[in-house]
Amino acid sequence: MNQSKSTDKKYSITGKWVLLLVFFTFGFSQWADVDVEDSFTSTGLRIFIESTTFGLSPNPSLISFPKNRVYVGVGLSQNQLSGWVPKFSTDVFITKNLYFMGRLSQFYSDENIVHSHNYGIALTSGEDVVYPWQTSIVFCNLTGPQDFALRSVSLTMVTLIKVVDHQIQIGLGKEMYSARFFLEEAKILFPNGMKGENNYILLGMYFGRNSIGIIPQIRFHPGLIGTSIRMTLGIG
Repeated sequence: MNQSKSTDKKYSITGKWVLLLVFFTFGFSQWADVDVEDSFTSTGLRIFIESTTFGLSPNPSLISFPKNRVYVGVGLSQNQLSGWVPKFSTDVFITKNLYFMGRLSQFYSDENIVHSHNYGIALTSGEDVVYPWQTSIVFCNLTGPQDFALRSVSLTMVTLIKVVDHQIQIGLGKEMYSARFFLEEAKILFPNGMKGENNYILLGMYFGRNSIGIIPQIRFHPGLIGTSIRMTLGIG
């Protein structure tokens, strides 16, 4: 019994130090490229905006049967076009089935300091269902680049199944984005800005021990594949 408590305490302390270390190194690194200067065609600009939206989306994960009221975490997401994006996350349960989601990211891209913040809510099913589910809506905003600004609304529907003691997440998502351009060349192509949407399929897993969770995910969109991993720590 004492050995089990000692191991649990060790995992908790290790998780806290890992979260702090990763969080404080995010702002001092070169990450995803968010420069539109190499995309001066209508097709190139649309591909760029879609991939940027895809890389900065909130990546919500299904938290079923929460043991804690608050979950904080750090993570990374990327796709083959936009590169890696660091994220700091907070999930706060308002009730047992409803929680608030917040995501914050800040990183260097060339000479720009890029800020991204997301906020939204998620509704989960109760414990008495065979396949737990979650639906969420998240509002995203990106500022910092001199060339453009980007906003999006992300909708997801995810369910959870168990396969050989592993929790598998399967879901669908939609991102509706709106971009404004500040470069004259881009404004000529899209004088009223650009609007569109991304639809994708989501697959993920959840590995948990005590209050620490690790959540890898992969998302499939025509022309884009996004991957992410997030480490969470339950507190309170």
